[in-house]
Amino acid sequence: MLTEDHPGFSDNLYRERRDTIASIANSYRMGSVVPDVPYISEEHRVWEKVNLQLSSLYGLYACKEYRKCYSAFGLASEKIPQFAELNERLASANFTVSPVAGLVTPREFLSALSDNTMLCTQYIRHYSVPEYTPEPDVIHEIFGHCIFFLNDDIRDMNRLFGAVAKTACDDTIERLIRLYWHTIEFGVCYEGDKVKAYGAGLLSSIHELSNIESVSLRKFNIAEIETSDYDTMNPQPFLFCGDSFSQIIKDLTEHLNNLL
Repeated sequence: MLTEDHPGFSDNLYRERRDTIASIANSYRMGSVVPDVPYISEEHRVWEKVNLQLSSLYGLYACKEYRKCYSAFGLASEKIPQFAELNERLASANFTVSPVAGLVTPREFLSALSDNTMLCTQYIRHYSVPEYTPEPDVIHEIFGHCIFFLNDDIRDMNRLFGAVAKTACDDTIERLIRLYWHTIEFGVCYEGDKVKAYGAGLLSSIHELSNIESVSLRKFNIAEIETSDYDTMNPQPFLFCGDSFSQIIKDLTEHLNNLL
């Protein structure tokens, strides 16, 4: 359901496309080959434009761990990859993407990660705002998450979030999804004296990635992160920045293991 402030709310064709793509996800059965989505030319053009612009930003603003994965993944620039194709590429990493029609609960999303599966949307952001999306779309899922699953630390971290979520109480789930949001989705770290993105929401947003140096930074602190609210419908007003990617992974690993 699109809210009135969504850029595609008044676009009937876009809403019809969303419904069509959602119906494919709703008919999918876990474990089977993901059916192809019949993307239209306008959707492929959005993909191509965003791909070109993001690739030009990664050298400046993406962490080196992500840049290595991006180069290795080898995305086609002119068309949206199908999930079946993505799963073939991720087979060696023992991770899969599984389609969902829209947002799912934090518990459902996180718990699936423990089974080496990320629940992902297949629709694409509205054509009028290719530089930003207020919700996860196929660009976010692929650029932000799928590519980075080639990194051992990111895969292990996602699995660990999922393992904790499997048996967590509601209060822990709330703290866990805040931690996931401010790190795996919107985390930044220092490389030397430069701020670099490792969070999926930043790596898939032209607008937010190109502005990470102007956003207010807070020191990486898990206790503070777990009590910090977040806004899903607007660019992030602040980002938690760690001393290095490796230190963030170490601290998160220790913390999540203590929750098991």
